[in-house]
Order: sequence, then C-alpha cells, then structure tokens
Amino acid sequence: MTTNRRALTALSLLLLASLGLAACGGGDDTNASTSTSTSAEPLTKSELAATADQLCTEMSQRVSDRAEIPDFGKDGLQSDELEAAYPFFAARAEEGQALVDELDGLKPPQAIAADWNDFVAMMQTSVVDYANDLAAPAKAGNTHDFFEIGLEAQSGLTQLDRSAQALGLDVCGASSLPSS
Repeated sequence: MTTNRRALTALSLLLLASLGLAACGGGDDTNASTSTSTSAEPLTKSELAATADQLCTEMSQRVSDRAEIPDFGKDGLQSDELEAAYPFFAARAEEGQALVDELDGLKPPQAIAADWNDFVAMMQTSVVDYANDLAAPAKAGNTHDFFEIGLEAQSGLTQLDRSAQALGLDVCGASSLPSS
C-alpha cells in the first residue's frame, strides 16, 4: 500500500471514529436527563426526535467522560496509538448499547414506526457492533484488521446518517462531520 493510500486510509478511519461518536451526539452539554417513554401514547415525531437527540447527547458525554477520542496523528496509524484508543471503543460499545436500549424503549408515532425500528437496528449495527468490532484489533494494536473493519463499515454509517436525517434527528447521526 502506498504512503498516500495509507494516509488517506488513516484519515478515513479517524473520520469513522469521529463518525461513531457523532452518531450519538457530541453537541450540547446539558444537565437535564431525558427518560424514555413509558406511556401507552406514542410520542409525536418532534418529541421523538428531541428525546432521541437528548439521549444521544447524554451518551456522547458519558463516553467523553470515560475516554478520549482517538487522535491517530498525521504519520499514519501506529500500533501503540491504536492500543491507546482501546478504552474509547470499549466505552462506545458499552454506552452505545445502553443508548440503543433506551432508543428501543421510545414509542414512535405509528406513521414512522417502521423507519424508527430500522434506525434503532442501524444504531445497534453502526454504533454498538462497530465499536465492539474495532475494540478487539485496537486492544491488540492490529492496524490491518482495524483498517479493514473501518472500511467495511463506511456504507452502514452513511445509511445511519441518512436515516437519522429522515427522522429529523439533529444529534443522532453524523451530518455535522465534513464530507470527504
């Protein structure tokens, strides 16, 4: 692999790591806690979006409190940098699962219930499963497997962002990241 290709791939993976974080917030720092809907009545679309965005913001803050966002530097991804990033991916997986469970407990309006269920399933795959998949090679400092997993996940992360936008979510999703 050429040096330029490696640099591009490292940049892509750094964006993917950020995308994983942005998929669940990183915006407002609020102290208010949002609880999931337990009533029999579904939320309105705007209530659903506001509640989900608040949950994503809170999850992002919990991850930030536990671990730093990886910085893989300008010279390409190094094994020691990847090993140091392990706590971030482990925190993303654990906190992401708690978020998915909360999102799954929200009751969407009937008109968008199928889209909401698809979004929650994508959150499981593109946030929780993705972080778990990245954690193993990160812990081992295995840059090759880490790159492969990151590249394979790009399509799913893009679909997650599109789904979030379609549901009117401003925080859950990655639309705030620069496009490449």
